[in-house]
Amino acid sequence: MAETPVGSLKRLLVTDYETSVFRRTLLLLALIIPAFAANFLVLYISAHWLGAAEFGVFYAANTISNILFSGSLILNLAFTRYLSGVLTAHGSSGLVAGTRKIQHTVLWWGGWTATGLALCGLIAGNQLGVRSAIVIVLIVLDAFTAYVGDVGRVLLQTARRTLALGFYTLVWMILRLLLCIAGLLWFGTVWGALAGIVLSSLLMIAAVNFVLLRCPSGANEPVGKLPTLTGELPALFGYGLLVTVSNLDILVGYFALPSVSFGIYAASSILPKAILTVLLPLQQMLFPHMLSGRSNKQADQRFRRKAALVVIGLAVAGTLFTVLIEPLACGEAPGILLCRPSLMNIILLGVAPLALVRVLLLEDIVNHRPFRAFLLLIPLVGFAVWTRRTAVSQEALMAWGYLGCCLVAVLLLVGHRLVPSLPRAN
Repeated sequence: MAETPVGSLKRLLVTDYETSVFRRTLLLLALIIPAFAANFLVLYISAHWLGAAEFGVFYAANTISNILFSGSLILNLAFTRYLSGVLTAHGSSGLVAGTRKIQHTVLWWGGWTATGLALCGLIAGNQLGVRSAIVIVLIVLDAFTAYVGDVGRVLLQTARRTLALGFYTLVWMILRLLLCIAGLLWFGTVWGALAGIVLSSLLMIAAVNFVLLRCPSGANEPVGKLPTLTGELPALFGYGLLVTVSNLDILVGYFALPSVSFGIYAASSILPKAILTVLLPLQQMLFPHMLSGRSNKQADQRFRRKAALVVIGLAVAGTLFTVLIEPLACGEAPGILLCRPSLMNIILLGVAPLALVRVLLLEDIVNHRPFRAFLLLIPLVGFAVWTRRTAVSQEALMAWGYLGCCLVAVLLLVGHRLVPSLPRAN
């Protein structure tokens, strides 16, 4: 009997799906693009409703929270490996017990870490002249609740529920948007918007626990202890350093530029940073596949090359698309009012180099060479020193200096691979 068109399509979609980079990427993109469109609207609306100085504070707060949350990728990989082992040994009944064990660990250690970070932030903020203590506390709470909420993503990734994973992310981002807007409308302040974002994470945590409570079978399953995470510390530091470099211009600009100028710079960087933000979930899907432990090293290498090409290709495509829609997206309604097209174009030039840096460093993490990330300290410190020495007060000069920082980071990571005489960090 001849195969029907529906049968042909189904066979095309499912054949070798687990090793297909492009099909998995397209499916996840279809699910997460609306979610990150909602995330983009958070910044778009706040740029319209807040003044330039207040928006700069809000954007800087989001940036610091993203840096604090950067360890989620590494912890996500480690917890997914653990939960995959539980699934293999105990079946689906063990997933509930394993997920609860992960959640308790994140709550305990994350709670103490968040408390320490909040205290350090309050002390440092007082020294640096940051006036709002509640904003500092909400930044830490945003990161902490996001870590706890990410346990739901670990569960769905382990269960290979791709559609549910995309839906979970979509609901989270929509709640984040709606509650952030509610905070802006109700309080009209930066801390009100941040409080709404924290509340969205709390609701997702409650939803995950509601599902777990409805699945009591296997709750007392002896699934074993979580593996120690001390071995993940170099990778956590390395990826945290990568995210810091990716947002270094925002951190430095907050202190170097006048408040209104920084608000303009932050608004002009929304679209370039959004491209990198959209690529993160793709890497969360692609790179765990490298940790599968297969003996076929050539197949692993091919997958890594394909993954790198996909990520870099999407970064370039996103950059070109942003340039094409610039007249509508930047500078005037309906675009981002505080955005400056010429400034945004300079920042866009750094997107592809940063995507390449992220791919190279994640490959090092997969290959147990996270200490190579220390190379990023060179452009990080160099950019900060250059900014201070030259007393940068113009947005464009800040953008060009940051572009140079990104290019140096790429050259260091690529050069370390190409020059045999350089020492290797294993």
